[in-house]
Amino acid sequence: MKKILLLFLLFSVSVFAQSQETKKPERLFIKTFEVKEGIPATLSEYFRDKLVLYFFQEAGEKYRVLSEADINIMYKQAKDLLTVGCDAESCLIQIAYAIDADLIVYGRIEKKEGKIHTFAQTIIRDRKTNELEKGSVVEVSFYQSQLEWFAKEIVKKLINPKYLIDTSKAPTEVKIELEMKELNLPALKGLNISILEFKTDDTTIGMILDYSKPLLEEGDNYFKSRNYEIALKKYQQIIEKIETKLPESRQTKLATFKSSIEDRIISSYGMYFKARIEKEDSIAKQGQYENALSGYEDIKYELNQIKDKYKTGLNDLYKVLSERLDAIYLIQAEYNEKQGDIFYSEYKFNDAIWKYEEGLLFLWKIYFKKSPEYKNYEAQLTEKKEVVNKTGYSYFKNTIKSYCEWIDYYNFSEQETKAKETLTTARDFMLRSRWVNDSDVREEYNERAKILQETEITGIITLSDTSKMKNVGGIEFVFIPAGSFFMGASDSDLDAGINEKPQHKVKISGFWMGKYEVTQEQYKTIMGNNPSYFEGKNRPVEQVGWNSANEFCEKFSKKYGIECRLPTEAEWEYACRAGTTTKYYWGDKISGDYCWYDANSNREMHPVGQKKPNRWGLYDMTGNVWELCNDWFDDKYYEKSPKDNPKGPDTGYYKVFRGGSWYSIANGNRSAYRNWSSPDDRNDKVGFRCVLSSANK
Repeated sequence: MKKILLLFLLFSVSVFAQSQETKKPERLFIKTFEVKEGIPATLSEYFRDKLVLYFFQEAGEKYRVLSEADINIMYKQAKDLLTVGCDAESCLIQIAYAIDADLIVYGRIEKKEGKIHTFAQTIIRDRKTNELEKGSVVEVSFYQSQLEWFAKEIVKKLINPKYLIDTSKAPTEVKIELEMKELNLPALKGLNISILEFKTDDTTIGMILDYSKPLLEEGDNYFKSRNYEIALKKYQQIIEKIETKLPESRQTKLATFKSSIEDRIISSYGMYFKARIEKEDSIAKQGQYENALSGYEDIKYELNQIKDKYKTGLNDLYKVLSERLDAIYLIQAEYNEKQGDIFYSEYKFNDAIWKYEEGLLFLWKIYFKKSPEYKNYEAQLTEKKEVVNKTGYSYFKNTIKSYCEWIDYYNFSEQETKAKETLTTARDFMLRSRWVNDSDVREEYNERAKILQETEITGIITLSDTSKMKNVGGIEFVFIPAGSFFMGASDSDLDAGINEKPQHKVKISGFWMGKYEVTQEQYKTIMGNNPSYFEGKNRPVEQVGWNSANEFCEKFSKKYGIECRLPTEAEWEYACRAGTTTKYYWGDKISGDYCWYDANSNREMHPVGQKKPNRWGLYDMTGNVWELCNDWFDDKYYEKSPKDNPKGPDTGYYKVFRGGSWYSIANGNRSAYRNWSSPDDRNDKVGFRCVLSSANK
């Protein structure tokens, strides 16, 4: 047994001797606490997980946290140490040497007087003298509902022995279940119509009144029977007749009559929307907030289409609807925050960040967002997001380094199969993480991949999340989360044009973007024609100018009752980069794996979705066809661009398009590259993709 241990110690020295020269983080091992009677083993494991989590949070850059799995081999080879002639502390000392640890945390957890009693101790290794000494000692009792708070305080104490745990600040109660605030739904006032009687000596006007009389009677009858939609049509027919058959000079003679009809239209709209709002109210009161939200937002969209024309009469209704939306937005923000907290506690850092971002998205939609209460809540969510991002990154780096050390061990001991299996596990873990493109970690992984002659990680891999996708009218949309990024090209990018600079930070609200460029089949369904030169139903539509693309969005919006539009230039680049800062969204060198361009396109356009997507699941963001944006072009716009959701200049002569095409050289496919043309220009290299506003969630 001693020989086995000696060999392992020699291996440890050989594996880690070199790394100690370059690795700054201290090697920390947190042993699962000894369980006494009254404490389930699962609670001890949960407690250890919390300690690990808070070590990452409080000092993620300082420590390289070793898992139980990291030292599993050591346990197998030196297990006798734990059972033969060895007390717990002496065993831990030998463990510290065997796994080359700088710090070990161990202890026990038991039940005392209805509380959880915890004893935690550290053993510190001095690398200069190679001596061990006891460090911080923590001994506290708490209720199970206070476990997370005390776990964090224990970590602070273990890191800094002088730190004092103030138990008076411990939470008295932890809410387990999600609680949502009850909606305060103000009552809607009813709207009435008045009786009309008009006389005139003007023959033409008399004919219009004769035409209007039966429509007016029908409309009033439908109104009284609560068939407000049909009543509206009747009243609108009268208004249309007046406006199309009479010049403005003669319309003045019917001003009072026309005003009365418009009052009826306002009343009809009011009662129609009132009934719909009340229906959604009943859904909201049942706690079905997401369904109610969708209904309220649909009503708001419809109100916005007619509100300006009948603004005075519908303002109160709009205010009532806005109050309801604010209440639901706040509920949804709180819900996403709670979900984020749960994911964080489960080490699901990607999901947690998504939830906090979605919570912020809902907050940004609230009308009272300038209030101090909103700002405080926004700051709270933003802080949580930043903490999780920092903690998750530390956890990610730590885990990959752990896998790499395992690979080194297996390779050293000539266990090639296990080395490759561990490499695969590490690869899968990396590709599920938002930090997959961290250059240091990727390089460390790729070094092992080269040794084992396995696939290296060279680009971005999509984070699969079907909950972030939707299908409208046969077009697949992917939700792009809110966030900030540096727009434009850096000074170090020698391929960049002057209109791509200066690089500047931009904040983008969440939105939905087409997974693919709009295809010829999709375009024909809406527009009734296919103008493309390179025909193929799954190929992107081309030979469309900005005006035609915008018309497509308008007709698509009307058909499906949603807000569909072209992306802003900022939204496009943010979605294209998907969190990257390199020239292309996969790296700094052109790659035919991700785009069709002049070197691999065979001088023609190709069906969508044949190349690898970017990290957010968007295909063909560069190459195949240029993609039209909503903005007017200004080569100096970046010098004065707003920081929040820039929409481009107010006017201009040319429209922006981005992303390169099948005809473009490599440089034109960079994420920052800008191009422009007249709104009416059409050619076989330009197409588009659609976006939906965040309100269409």
